[in-house]
Amino acid sequence: LYISHFLSYSSKVFSSQNQARAFTILRHPIKRSVDLFYYQQRATWIGSDSYDIQMGQMSLKDFVSSDKVVENFVVRSLADIPGELDV
Repeated sequence: LYISHFLSYSSKVFSSQNQARAFTILRHPIKRSVDLFYYQQRATWIGSDSYDIQMGQMSLKDFVSSDKVVENFVVRSLADIPGELDV
């Protein structure tokens, strides 16, 4: 069993002598961002690093237009693009 978030690194582990089967489980990136927004609006119990009092007063439309939107790590890792994407 081999588990990794980094597809590009995983492909180097396997060869014609060391074969494997792969499967992927993905969340829809928009659904993930919306769920994160609603979670962080109410997540006062998880500490100051994740909870943001401003998000409790934001609408979803405000959140999407703000700099608080989470970059899409999955898209970057599947495309083998390091760092943040400019959107």
